[in-house]
Amino acid sequence: MWDDALYLGTAHLSQKQHKISIEKPKFALMNKNPSTQILFQKDAITWLHQRLESLADGVTPVFLLADTNTYQLCYPKIKSCFEGLGDQMHTIVLDAGEASKSLSSCQHIWKELLKAEAGRDAVLFNLGGGMVTDLGGFAASVYKRGIRTIHIPTTLLGMVDAAIGHKTAIDFMGVKNPIGSFYAAEAVLIMTDFLTTLPKNQLVSGLAEVIKYGYIANPKLIDLAHIDQMNPEHSEIIIRYCIDAKQRIVSADPKEQDLRKILNFGHTIGHAFESLAMERKDTLLHGEAVAIGMFCALWLSGQYSQKAFGLLKSYNHWYRAHFIPYPIKPADTARLMELMRQDKKNKGNDLRFVLLEYAGKPRYDVGVPDERVKESLFAYMDWVRQVDLQENT
Repeated sequence: MWDDALYLGTAHLSQKQHKISIEKPKFALMNKNPSTQILFQKDAITWLHQRLESLADGVTPVFLLADTNTYQLCYPKIKSCFEGLGDQMHTIVLDAGEASKSLSSCQHIWKELLKAEAGRDAVLFNLGGGMVTDLGGFAASVYKRGIRTIHIPTTLLGMVDAAIGHKTAIDFMGVKNPIGSFYAAEAVLIMTDFLTTLPKNQLVSGLAEVIKYGYIANPKLIDLAHIDQMNPEHSEIIIRYCIDAKQRIVSADPKEQDLRKILNFGHTIGHAFESLAMERKDTLLHGEAVAIGMFCALWLSGQYSQKAFGLLKSYNHWYRAHFIPYPIKPADTARLMELMRQDKKNKGNDLRFVLLEYAGKPRYDVGVPDERVKESLFAYMDWVRQVDLQENT
């Protein structure tokens, strides 16, 4: 079944399967890495109050990094926590959007830190989605060889993925995330009330990462990755299950030597689409790009495993219920292949993928021939054409 694929690793993730019900979860979140605390809701607010009270010494510089959206919509919800800091408090607000996840934004943050004469005792709070936590985490990781940082994710994607697991990154030269570091935040504070500030496309973008965990770790999440489940009653349990899955994986492989690679399911092609959209100055959110990448990864999985063959059909129904397909032409294939060459999982000139033997059983470091990768892109284009025909008849 895997005859023309170079297969190097099967994920063996030992985990206790929790019965998922749409009720307030009664289990404790697994966090095997004590260097980062992950707190929810009232516990998160209480911790934030206490942490800021401990910093209100009149000396320690405290910085808040936000984007224009999160500063306007999210900061007012927690502003009272910061009010006791007085002149210790410094605010850095960047333009919202992926374009700010750049070296120039890092330079701006570092300049603000230097202007405030911030030493290694400084603390940087990152209030935002994946762009803000990735960028802020990276800036903190290298300023004076590392200052304390705390993530307050405000998007579903940030809560289930980007703020969890100690990865930081910025975009560079039109490539997604080629520069970054592994750097643990002091804490990640999950407050689902922020989800009410999101437009629908941002919420749906996060669902792509939710369903990813269903395919690579806990298949029951596939049934929960739906927009009608993202309400105050149900969203917390979904986020907890995603974080629990990621924590198990990261705890087993903190520096992405083997098992952690499965978190990149859908990302090899997804990042290429995201970079292509940046070149075109199109708006394509990270989750939207990963959703396309998972289409192609599921198509490829079906070529190598009979047990995975039927997954794409059900996935297509899910995709159509949540996303508008991003159109590409056959002429774009060459550029997408070039962009895939920048993927961090590659070995030499060989493209490496995370594919599925079946839902919940991923394989990593799977080398796929270029022609077969192109076939997956053409399969996506054919499917988009079929969708267009159905909607126009």
